[in-house]
Amino acid sequence: MRPSYWTRAPSASSYVVKSQKRYASFRPFKAPSLRNRQQQPTLVSDHGSVLTPPLELFTSAIDSGASDIKWMEAIDIARKCISAAQRRPDRSVVDLTKDVHEGEHLPPCGLIDLRALSDSKEEKDLGKIFAVAAILNRSPRHQIVTEWALQKLARAGEPLSVVVLGSRMSKSSLRNDRSWILQKVEHLAREGTFWPAMVLYGSMLEENGDLQSAASWYRKAMEKTQPLAHKSFLQSSFISMSRSIPPPWKAYADVKVKLGEIDVVEEPARVGAFQYDCPLGFAFLLSVFFQKECGWDKVEEYLTKCAMSHNPQACYQLGELYRLWHLGLKKVEDDGFYGKFLSKEMLRKLISTPSRYHSPADYYNMAKEWFELASNQGHSLASVQMAVLLREENRPGEGVFYLSLAAKEPKYADIVSQLQKVWDKSDASITSIMRKCVQL
Repeated sequence: MRPSYWTRAPSASSYVVKSQKRYASFRPFKAPSLRNRQQQPTLVSDHGSVLTPPLELFTSAIDSGASDIKWMEAIDIARKCISAAQRRPDRSVVDLTKDVHEGEHLPPCGLIDLRALSDSKEEKDLGKIFAVAAILNRSPRHQIVTEWALQKLARAGEPLSVVVLGSRMSKSSLRNDRSWILQKVEHLAREGTFWPAMVLYGSMLEENGDLQSAASWYRKAMEKTQPLAHKSFLQSSFISMSRSIPPPWKAYADVKVKLGEIDVVEEPARVGAFQYDCPLGFAFLLSVFFQKECGWDKVEEYLTKCAMSHNPQACYQLGELYRLWHLGLKKVEDDGFYGKFLSKEMLRKLISTPSRYHSPADYYNMAKEWFELASNQGHSLASVQMAVLLREENRPGEGVFYLSLAAKEPKYADIVSQLQKVWDKSDASITSIMRKCVQL
């Protein structure tokens, strides 16, 4: 007798088992965030883990003016760099400082090996490889290839790479060693054609105490530079990769300040201010004006340019200037106080010629605005001045907040303590305390 249908029919559980076998292979269900986790590669710090860079990394850089290289050629060079780094990494992890220090003992990297990364054998190929290295430096996972390429390029004599590696040398004993990278920096500087190398070599002399020779190199570098309408991608990348290489005019002005030659500082300061429109150039000019007691008719303009570049000292000085214009010359000379950056002669010249477009009340409000900006940037004396202005408005409670900011600076802790003792006494004079405060 044939068995009934119900005894022959497959159970529901059998379909589930078959489905699991066919589609899931008995794998338990996983949340979307956990799926394929084991299939994702884990990157480690070696050249073998570096993947091919994305196309967008190159197209965006080329569009912004990365040398004269085309993006297809850049991608090809990048792939060859990554492949060469995987074949001959020298070290699994690039220790740049140690490599530079031990450069004489490492096996030499031939120029032919490096140029083989590009199809052409001309000198400009080194510049193309540096441009590709700068592009790869924008990606965190490809920066290790950039460091590898910089070492090879520097050994081959590529100027930008030599300066980038040389600028990373610390002020330790490495600077005193005649390592291969410093020899290349000196050789490149003496050729007299590449101003970053001249500035870097001058800074090495300056660190060794030879200020006059350093000033001479900075001066030569100034003659080799010209202002640019805008920075290209390659120039911006070089600036970001090379550390502590100031523009020649700034290095020249700094060393002349150290030498005490204030009259000479004005020349590079004007170059930085008017040729490069750099706020730091105006700051140098102001320091010259305050020491030579001249240029009083330009002080407000130059202070404004510096203050607009988020310079807290300039913000304070501009606020102090407006506060003095609010008070007037007679009141300041009788019982007032003013910052030590102003001499009596400079004070008289400045206060006697205020702008005719603003009233004393306008100057008062402008002073508060700049004091507040300086205080927000951590300028303690501006915080004290702001607190005093609020006290004069019968708002001592609000002024206490600014006193607490100033008290964080140890130099003003005693002044703040003296002010707090008489702070709530409206008839108590604080002029003598403030005279000591502004002279600290």
